[in-house]
Amino acid sequence: RSTITRKYKYFAYGGAIRGGKTYVTLAILIILCKKYPGSRWVVVRESMPALNKTTIPSIQKLLKGSKNAKWNLSGGNTHVEFLDSGSKIFFYPENIDNDRELNTFLGLECNGFFLEQVEELSEMLWDRCVERAGSWYLPDMPPPFIFTTFNPTQGWAKKSSIYRI
Repeated sequence: RSTITRKYKYFAYGGAIRGGKTYVTLAILIILCKKYPGSRWVVVRESMPALNKTTIPSIQKLLKGSKNAKWNLSGGNTHVEFLDSGSKIFFYPENIDNDRELNTFLGLECNGFFLEQVEELSEMLWDRCVERAGSWYLPDMPPPFIFTTFNPTQGWAKKSSIYRI
């Protein structure tokens, strides 16, 4: 019986409002989409309204005028696809109040995650992301990155070991 050990890479970007955390991380995801054709990345915030208010407009600004980005803004399948590489960035709400067990994330196949404002998200979501990152297999496999941004907090994210890895 053999076991496969995966080495995850976690990145945390913290600081005050308007520090560029979201833009930098979204730009990294765009670069990863170009570098790894066919890759899938998932951006998570606490709710769909939060994604629509902040994150999606931010990536739309980064991609403004791009003929390479094809958007699908339907509620349950919000994503941007890059036509030259076939890579996609999906936008998911955690929605913990309506999905206590985070079943939405079970079986999700992707290469990595961006957990925006991780202090607003549950520790259970972190565990789901560690389970699912790297589950979308490609010939040229990207590392299973998990990116997080956060504002100063005393919550689980600060107390957790995720920032000491």
